[in-house]
Amino acid sequence: MSKNRYRRLDLDELKELEPEFINFLAVNGIEASEWEQIKAEDTAKMNEFVDMFSDMVFDKILSEIEYLNFSADGKFYYFKCDDDILRLIVIEMESEESEYASIYSAEKEYTKERKTELFDMLQMGCEISDGAQYKQAEENLNDGPGRKSD
Repeated sequence: MSKNRYRRLDLDELKELEPEFINFLAVNGIEASEWEQIKAEDTAKMNEFVDMFSDMVFDKILSEIEYLNFSADGKFYYFKCDDDILRLIVIEMESEESEYASIYSAEKEYTKERKTELFDMLQMGCEISDGAQYKQAEENLNDGPGRKSD
């Protein structure tokens, strides 16, 4: 029985990735008729293929992540996900009416394998980002304390 490294894709996700899944099966020597037979007769083998495909999809997504964002309770967390270091900039608004914010930064080495840690962060609510917010926050941070935040 296979064990997912991340999580199994749900049915909607699999439907969205159907062409890629068909290609994955073909690469593994499974034709459409054989796949239908596996689904009908061998649930364990079917689950193994879905698990392998799910891990492949997540491996690709996670290896390409450069930035993540998270926000909660008036705080904005912007992460830059380098190969060995996770960099963080936090912007905390003084109040909803205020144009001013406190800004902090930190960095740390990954405590787990990079992809596993990023997957966990996504599961906790982080979203993949293009990095625009991180870069803007980094500029604000470099401008010094007490500067106006956009």
